[in-house]
Amino acid sequence: MGLEAGSLNSVLATLPAKPGVYLFKGERGQVLYVGKAKSLRGRVRSYFQAGADLADRTRALVSQVRDLEFIVAPSEVDALILEGNLIKKHRPRFNVLLRDDKTYPYLRFSVQEPYPRLTVVRRVTRDGAAYFGPYTAAGAMRETLEYMQKLFPLATCAGPIDGKSPRPCVEYEIGRCLGPCCAQAYRGGYGEAARQARLFLEGRSKDLLSSLRSQMREAADALRFEEAAEIRDRLDRIEKVLAKQVVVSPTLEDQDVIGIAREGTAADIQVLYVRGGRLLGRREVFLADVGDRDDAALLSGLLPQIYREAAPAPKEVLVPVLPPDVPVLAEYLARNAGSPVRLFSPRRGRKRRLVQMAEENARAALSSRTQRGEAGKDLAKEVMGYLGLSRLPRRVEAFDVSNIHGAEAVGAMIVWEDDRPKKDEYLRFRIKTVSGADDFAMMEEIVARRYRKAVREESPLPDLVLIDGGKGQISSALCGMAAAGVAIPDVVGLAKARGEKEERIYFPGASEPLPLPADSPVTHFLMRVRDEVHRFAVSYHRGRREAEVRFSVLDKIPGIGAARKKRLFLRFGSVENIIKASEEDLVEQGGLPADVAARVRETLRRSPAGSTP
Repeated sequence: MGLEAGSLNSVLATLPAKPGVYLFKGERGQVLYVGKAKSLRGRVRSYFQAGADLADRTRALVSQVRDLEFIVAPSEVDALILEGNLIKKHRPRFNVLLRDDKTYPYLRFSVQEPYPRLTVVRRVTRDGAAYFGPYTAAGAMRETLEYMQKLFPLATCAGPIDGKSPRPCVEYEIGRCLGPCCAQAYRGGYGEAARQARLFLEGRSKDLLSSLRSQMREAADALRFEEAAEIRDRLDRIEKVLAKQVVVSPTLEDQDVIGIAREGTAADIQVLYVRGGRLLGRREVFLADVGDRDDAALLSGLLPQIYREAAPAPKEVLVPVLPPDVPVLAEYLARNAGSPVRLFSPRRGRKRRLVQMAEENARAALSSRTQRGEAGKDLAKEVMGYLGLSRLPRRVEAFDVSNIHGAEAVGAMIVWEDDRPKKDEYLRFRIKTVSGADDFAMMEEIVARRYRKAVREESPLPDLVLIDGGKGQISSALCGMAAAGVAIPDVVGLAKARGEKEERIYFPGASEPLPLPADSPVTHFLMRVRDEVHRFAVSYHRGRREAEVRFSVLDKIPGIGAARKKRLFLRFGSVENIIKASEEDLVEQGGLPADVAARVRETLRRSPAGSTP
């Protein structure tokens, strides 16, 4: 039963016939659903009309509504923006949500500067620079940046490029920068390298190759044979790189291509990123339960989440079917992108074939996911039987903590579902309530924080909780769950007995652990999960330690001020590299006086960054 009739009528009577956002709330005041409307009065009333033909999922929503709130917006587009912000804030369970809401890296080319440089960013801003991406695979982005530096040796640092540096950095020494920061080393050619780099990034390979061939002939005609040979070698390298790229369009258009595949209530959405006619990467969005929404309604809810301010749409987005609110969505996308965006559903021709390619990718991904799910189910049955669990462990959450004598203490949680990690649901914790090296108290804190969050957001609880540790850690984890008000039947710990190599499983209240056979699939599965949460915790801890060294230890060294610290990081890139550097390197490349270099080297070697957890 939803809102009582009297209460409902009084609320509905106050609704204006204006655009805005409405929030349906449950019994405890939690937000169940956020929606937008051209007319708040008409849209909200449609849910509660007698005899309304509602879909099953919508009927279930209405039955749980105990209160509603509305916010009037200046326009439909403003309502759409507000809806997106509220969905991100409340994450209502009746909205279609992207769990993967991370930002992807872009290559930023600062063409507005006298000496344009290439840097990696995760946010697109209207600052006059040219942005290329998104790169959904970090490896592809690193590979692109690496061969960009080899083909077009441009600056990638953050320091000033004014020719006043006393010596060029290590990138110049290895031939990956022309060194415009140092007047004594710079030999010119930066502007031409920047022009060629932009042609390459924009996909204008014919123009780039034609320009280089012309320069090679000109150098040869002028008897500058060494220069001609260098250009020839660069041409060869560029052609080899281009041969590896997947060309999907003969034009140089930037397009996003969206395909949808369904199986039951599950849907897989594939976004193909085409830049300069080449396939740059793809993104998968999997939704386990979309209810009875059709593809058009699905796109209407997903597009604003896919294209946030940090990830603007290109000039054209190809979709299998047009959503009902195309004008509003197009204006929303255009606001974020800073230029017009066309939503188009092609019926024939080359663009239709691109959509079909995205749909084929979606079908393949959905089929693969189904097969993995069956394989994961078989393994889950084996784990359940061997450990004597009360339910099938399809979803496992694992916890670990990491610190050195209590310093920079952190915790981590990972999710493993259907025999694969769900990295978009990983959580990291900075320990807040524990001082000193008390791993048990730290475990209790992070488990309590994780499940308080789960209760607050009404997110699903795991079938199995795996703790990296033995009896003490399990006991602490159970205390954390009790503090959060949750009870999870199956909680186990994985650890080696003191002085032994064999892994053992610890159960709450059991006097003895259960040994695990070394060659068992169950053992391999549990170790993979445990090792992954350990890796995640340790990597976070190392990052925190390095930040502590960077912003604390260096600042305490006499003779190291802001300018010298900045130069050290520009020259060496990281604390780890500074630690590895010899005193001679610190003097010659870091520009430090000999006595200060000796002090830096000694201090950093004694700092926590020189240890491993």
